[in-house]
Amino acid sequence: MKKNSISNQDVVKSLFFVECKIEQYLKRFYNDKNFKLVIYGDIGVPAFTLTVFSYFDNDINEEKMELIELVDWFKNNALFNGLRIGEEVVERDHDRGEFEFKKYYTKIIRT
Repeated sequence: MKKNSISNQDVVKSLFFVECKIEQYLKRFYNDKNFKLVIYGDIGVPAFTLTVFSYFDNDINEEKMELIELVDWFKNNALFNGLRIGEEVVERDHDRGEFEFKKYYTKIIRT
């Protein structure tokens, strides 16, 4: 992504492929369980991280993104050349108070 050798669309397709294979695996080996798949885009590393864990329904409304939005955000904000800390950067980000290093996409998988 850093050198535009892979398109955002190809990254999204790859992540959807992995998501589909994880879902197939869970449905094959588990019955009547719910799982939550989370794909984190971490611009500080920069990397995508996939996590699967047991899920129980709750009333918490989480802020989540569509996968295409996550990939676009990641590409536009990833710190591919490392984190540069300078006085003007620290002051600017500190004043805003809204800078995020991670955003995520979630999917509930029901088996």
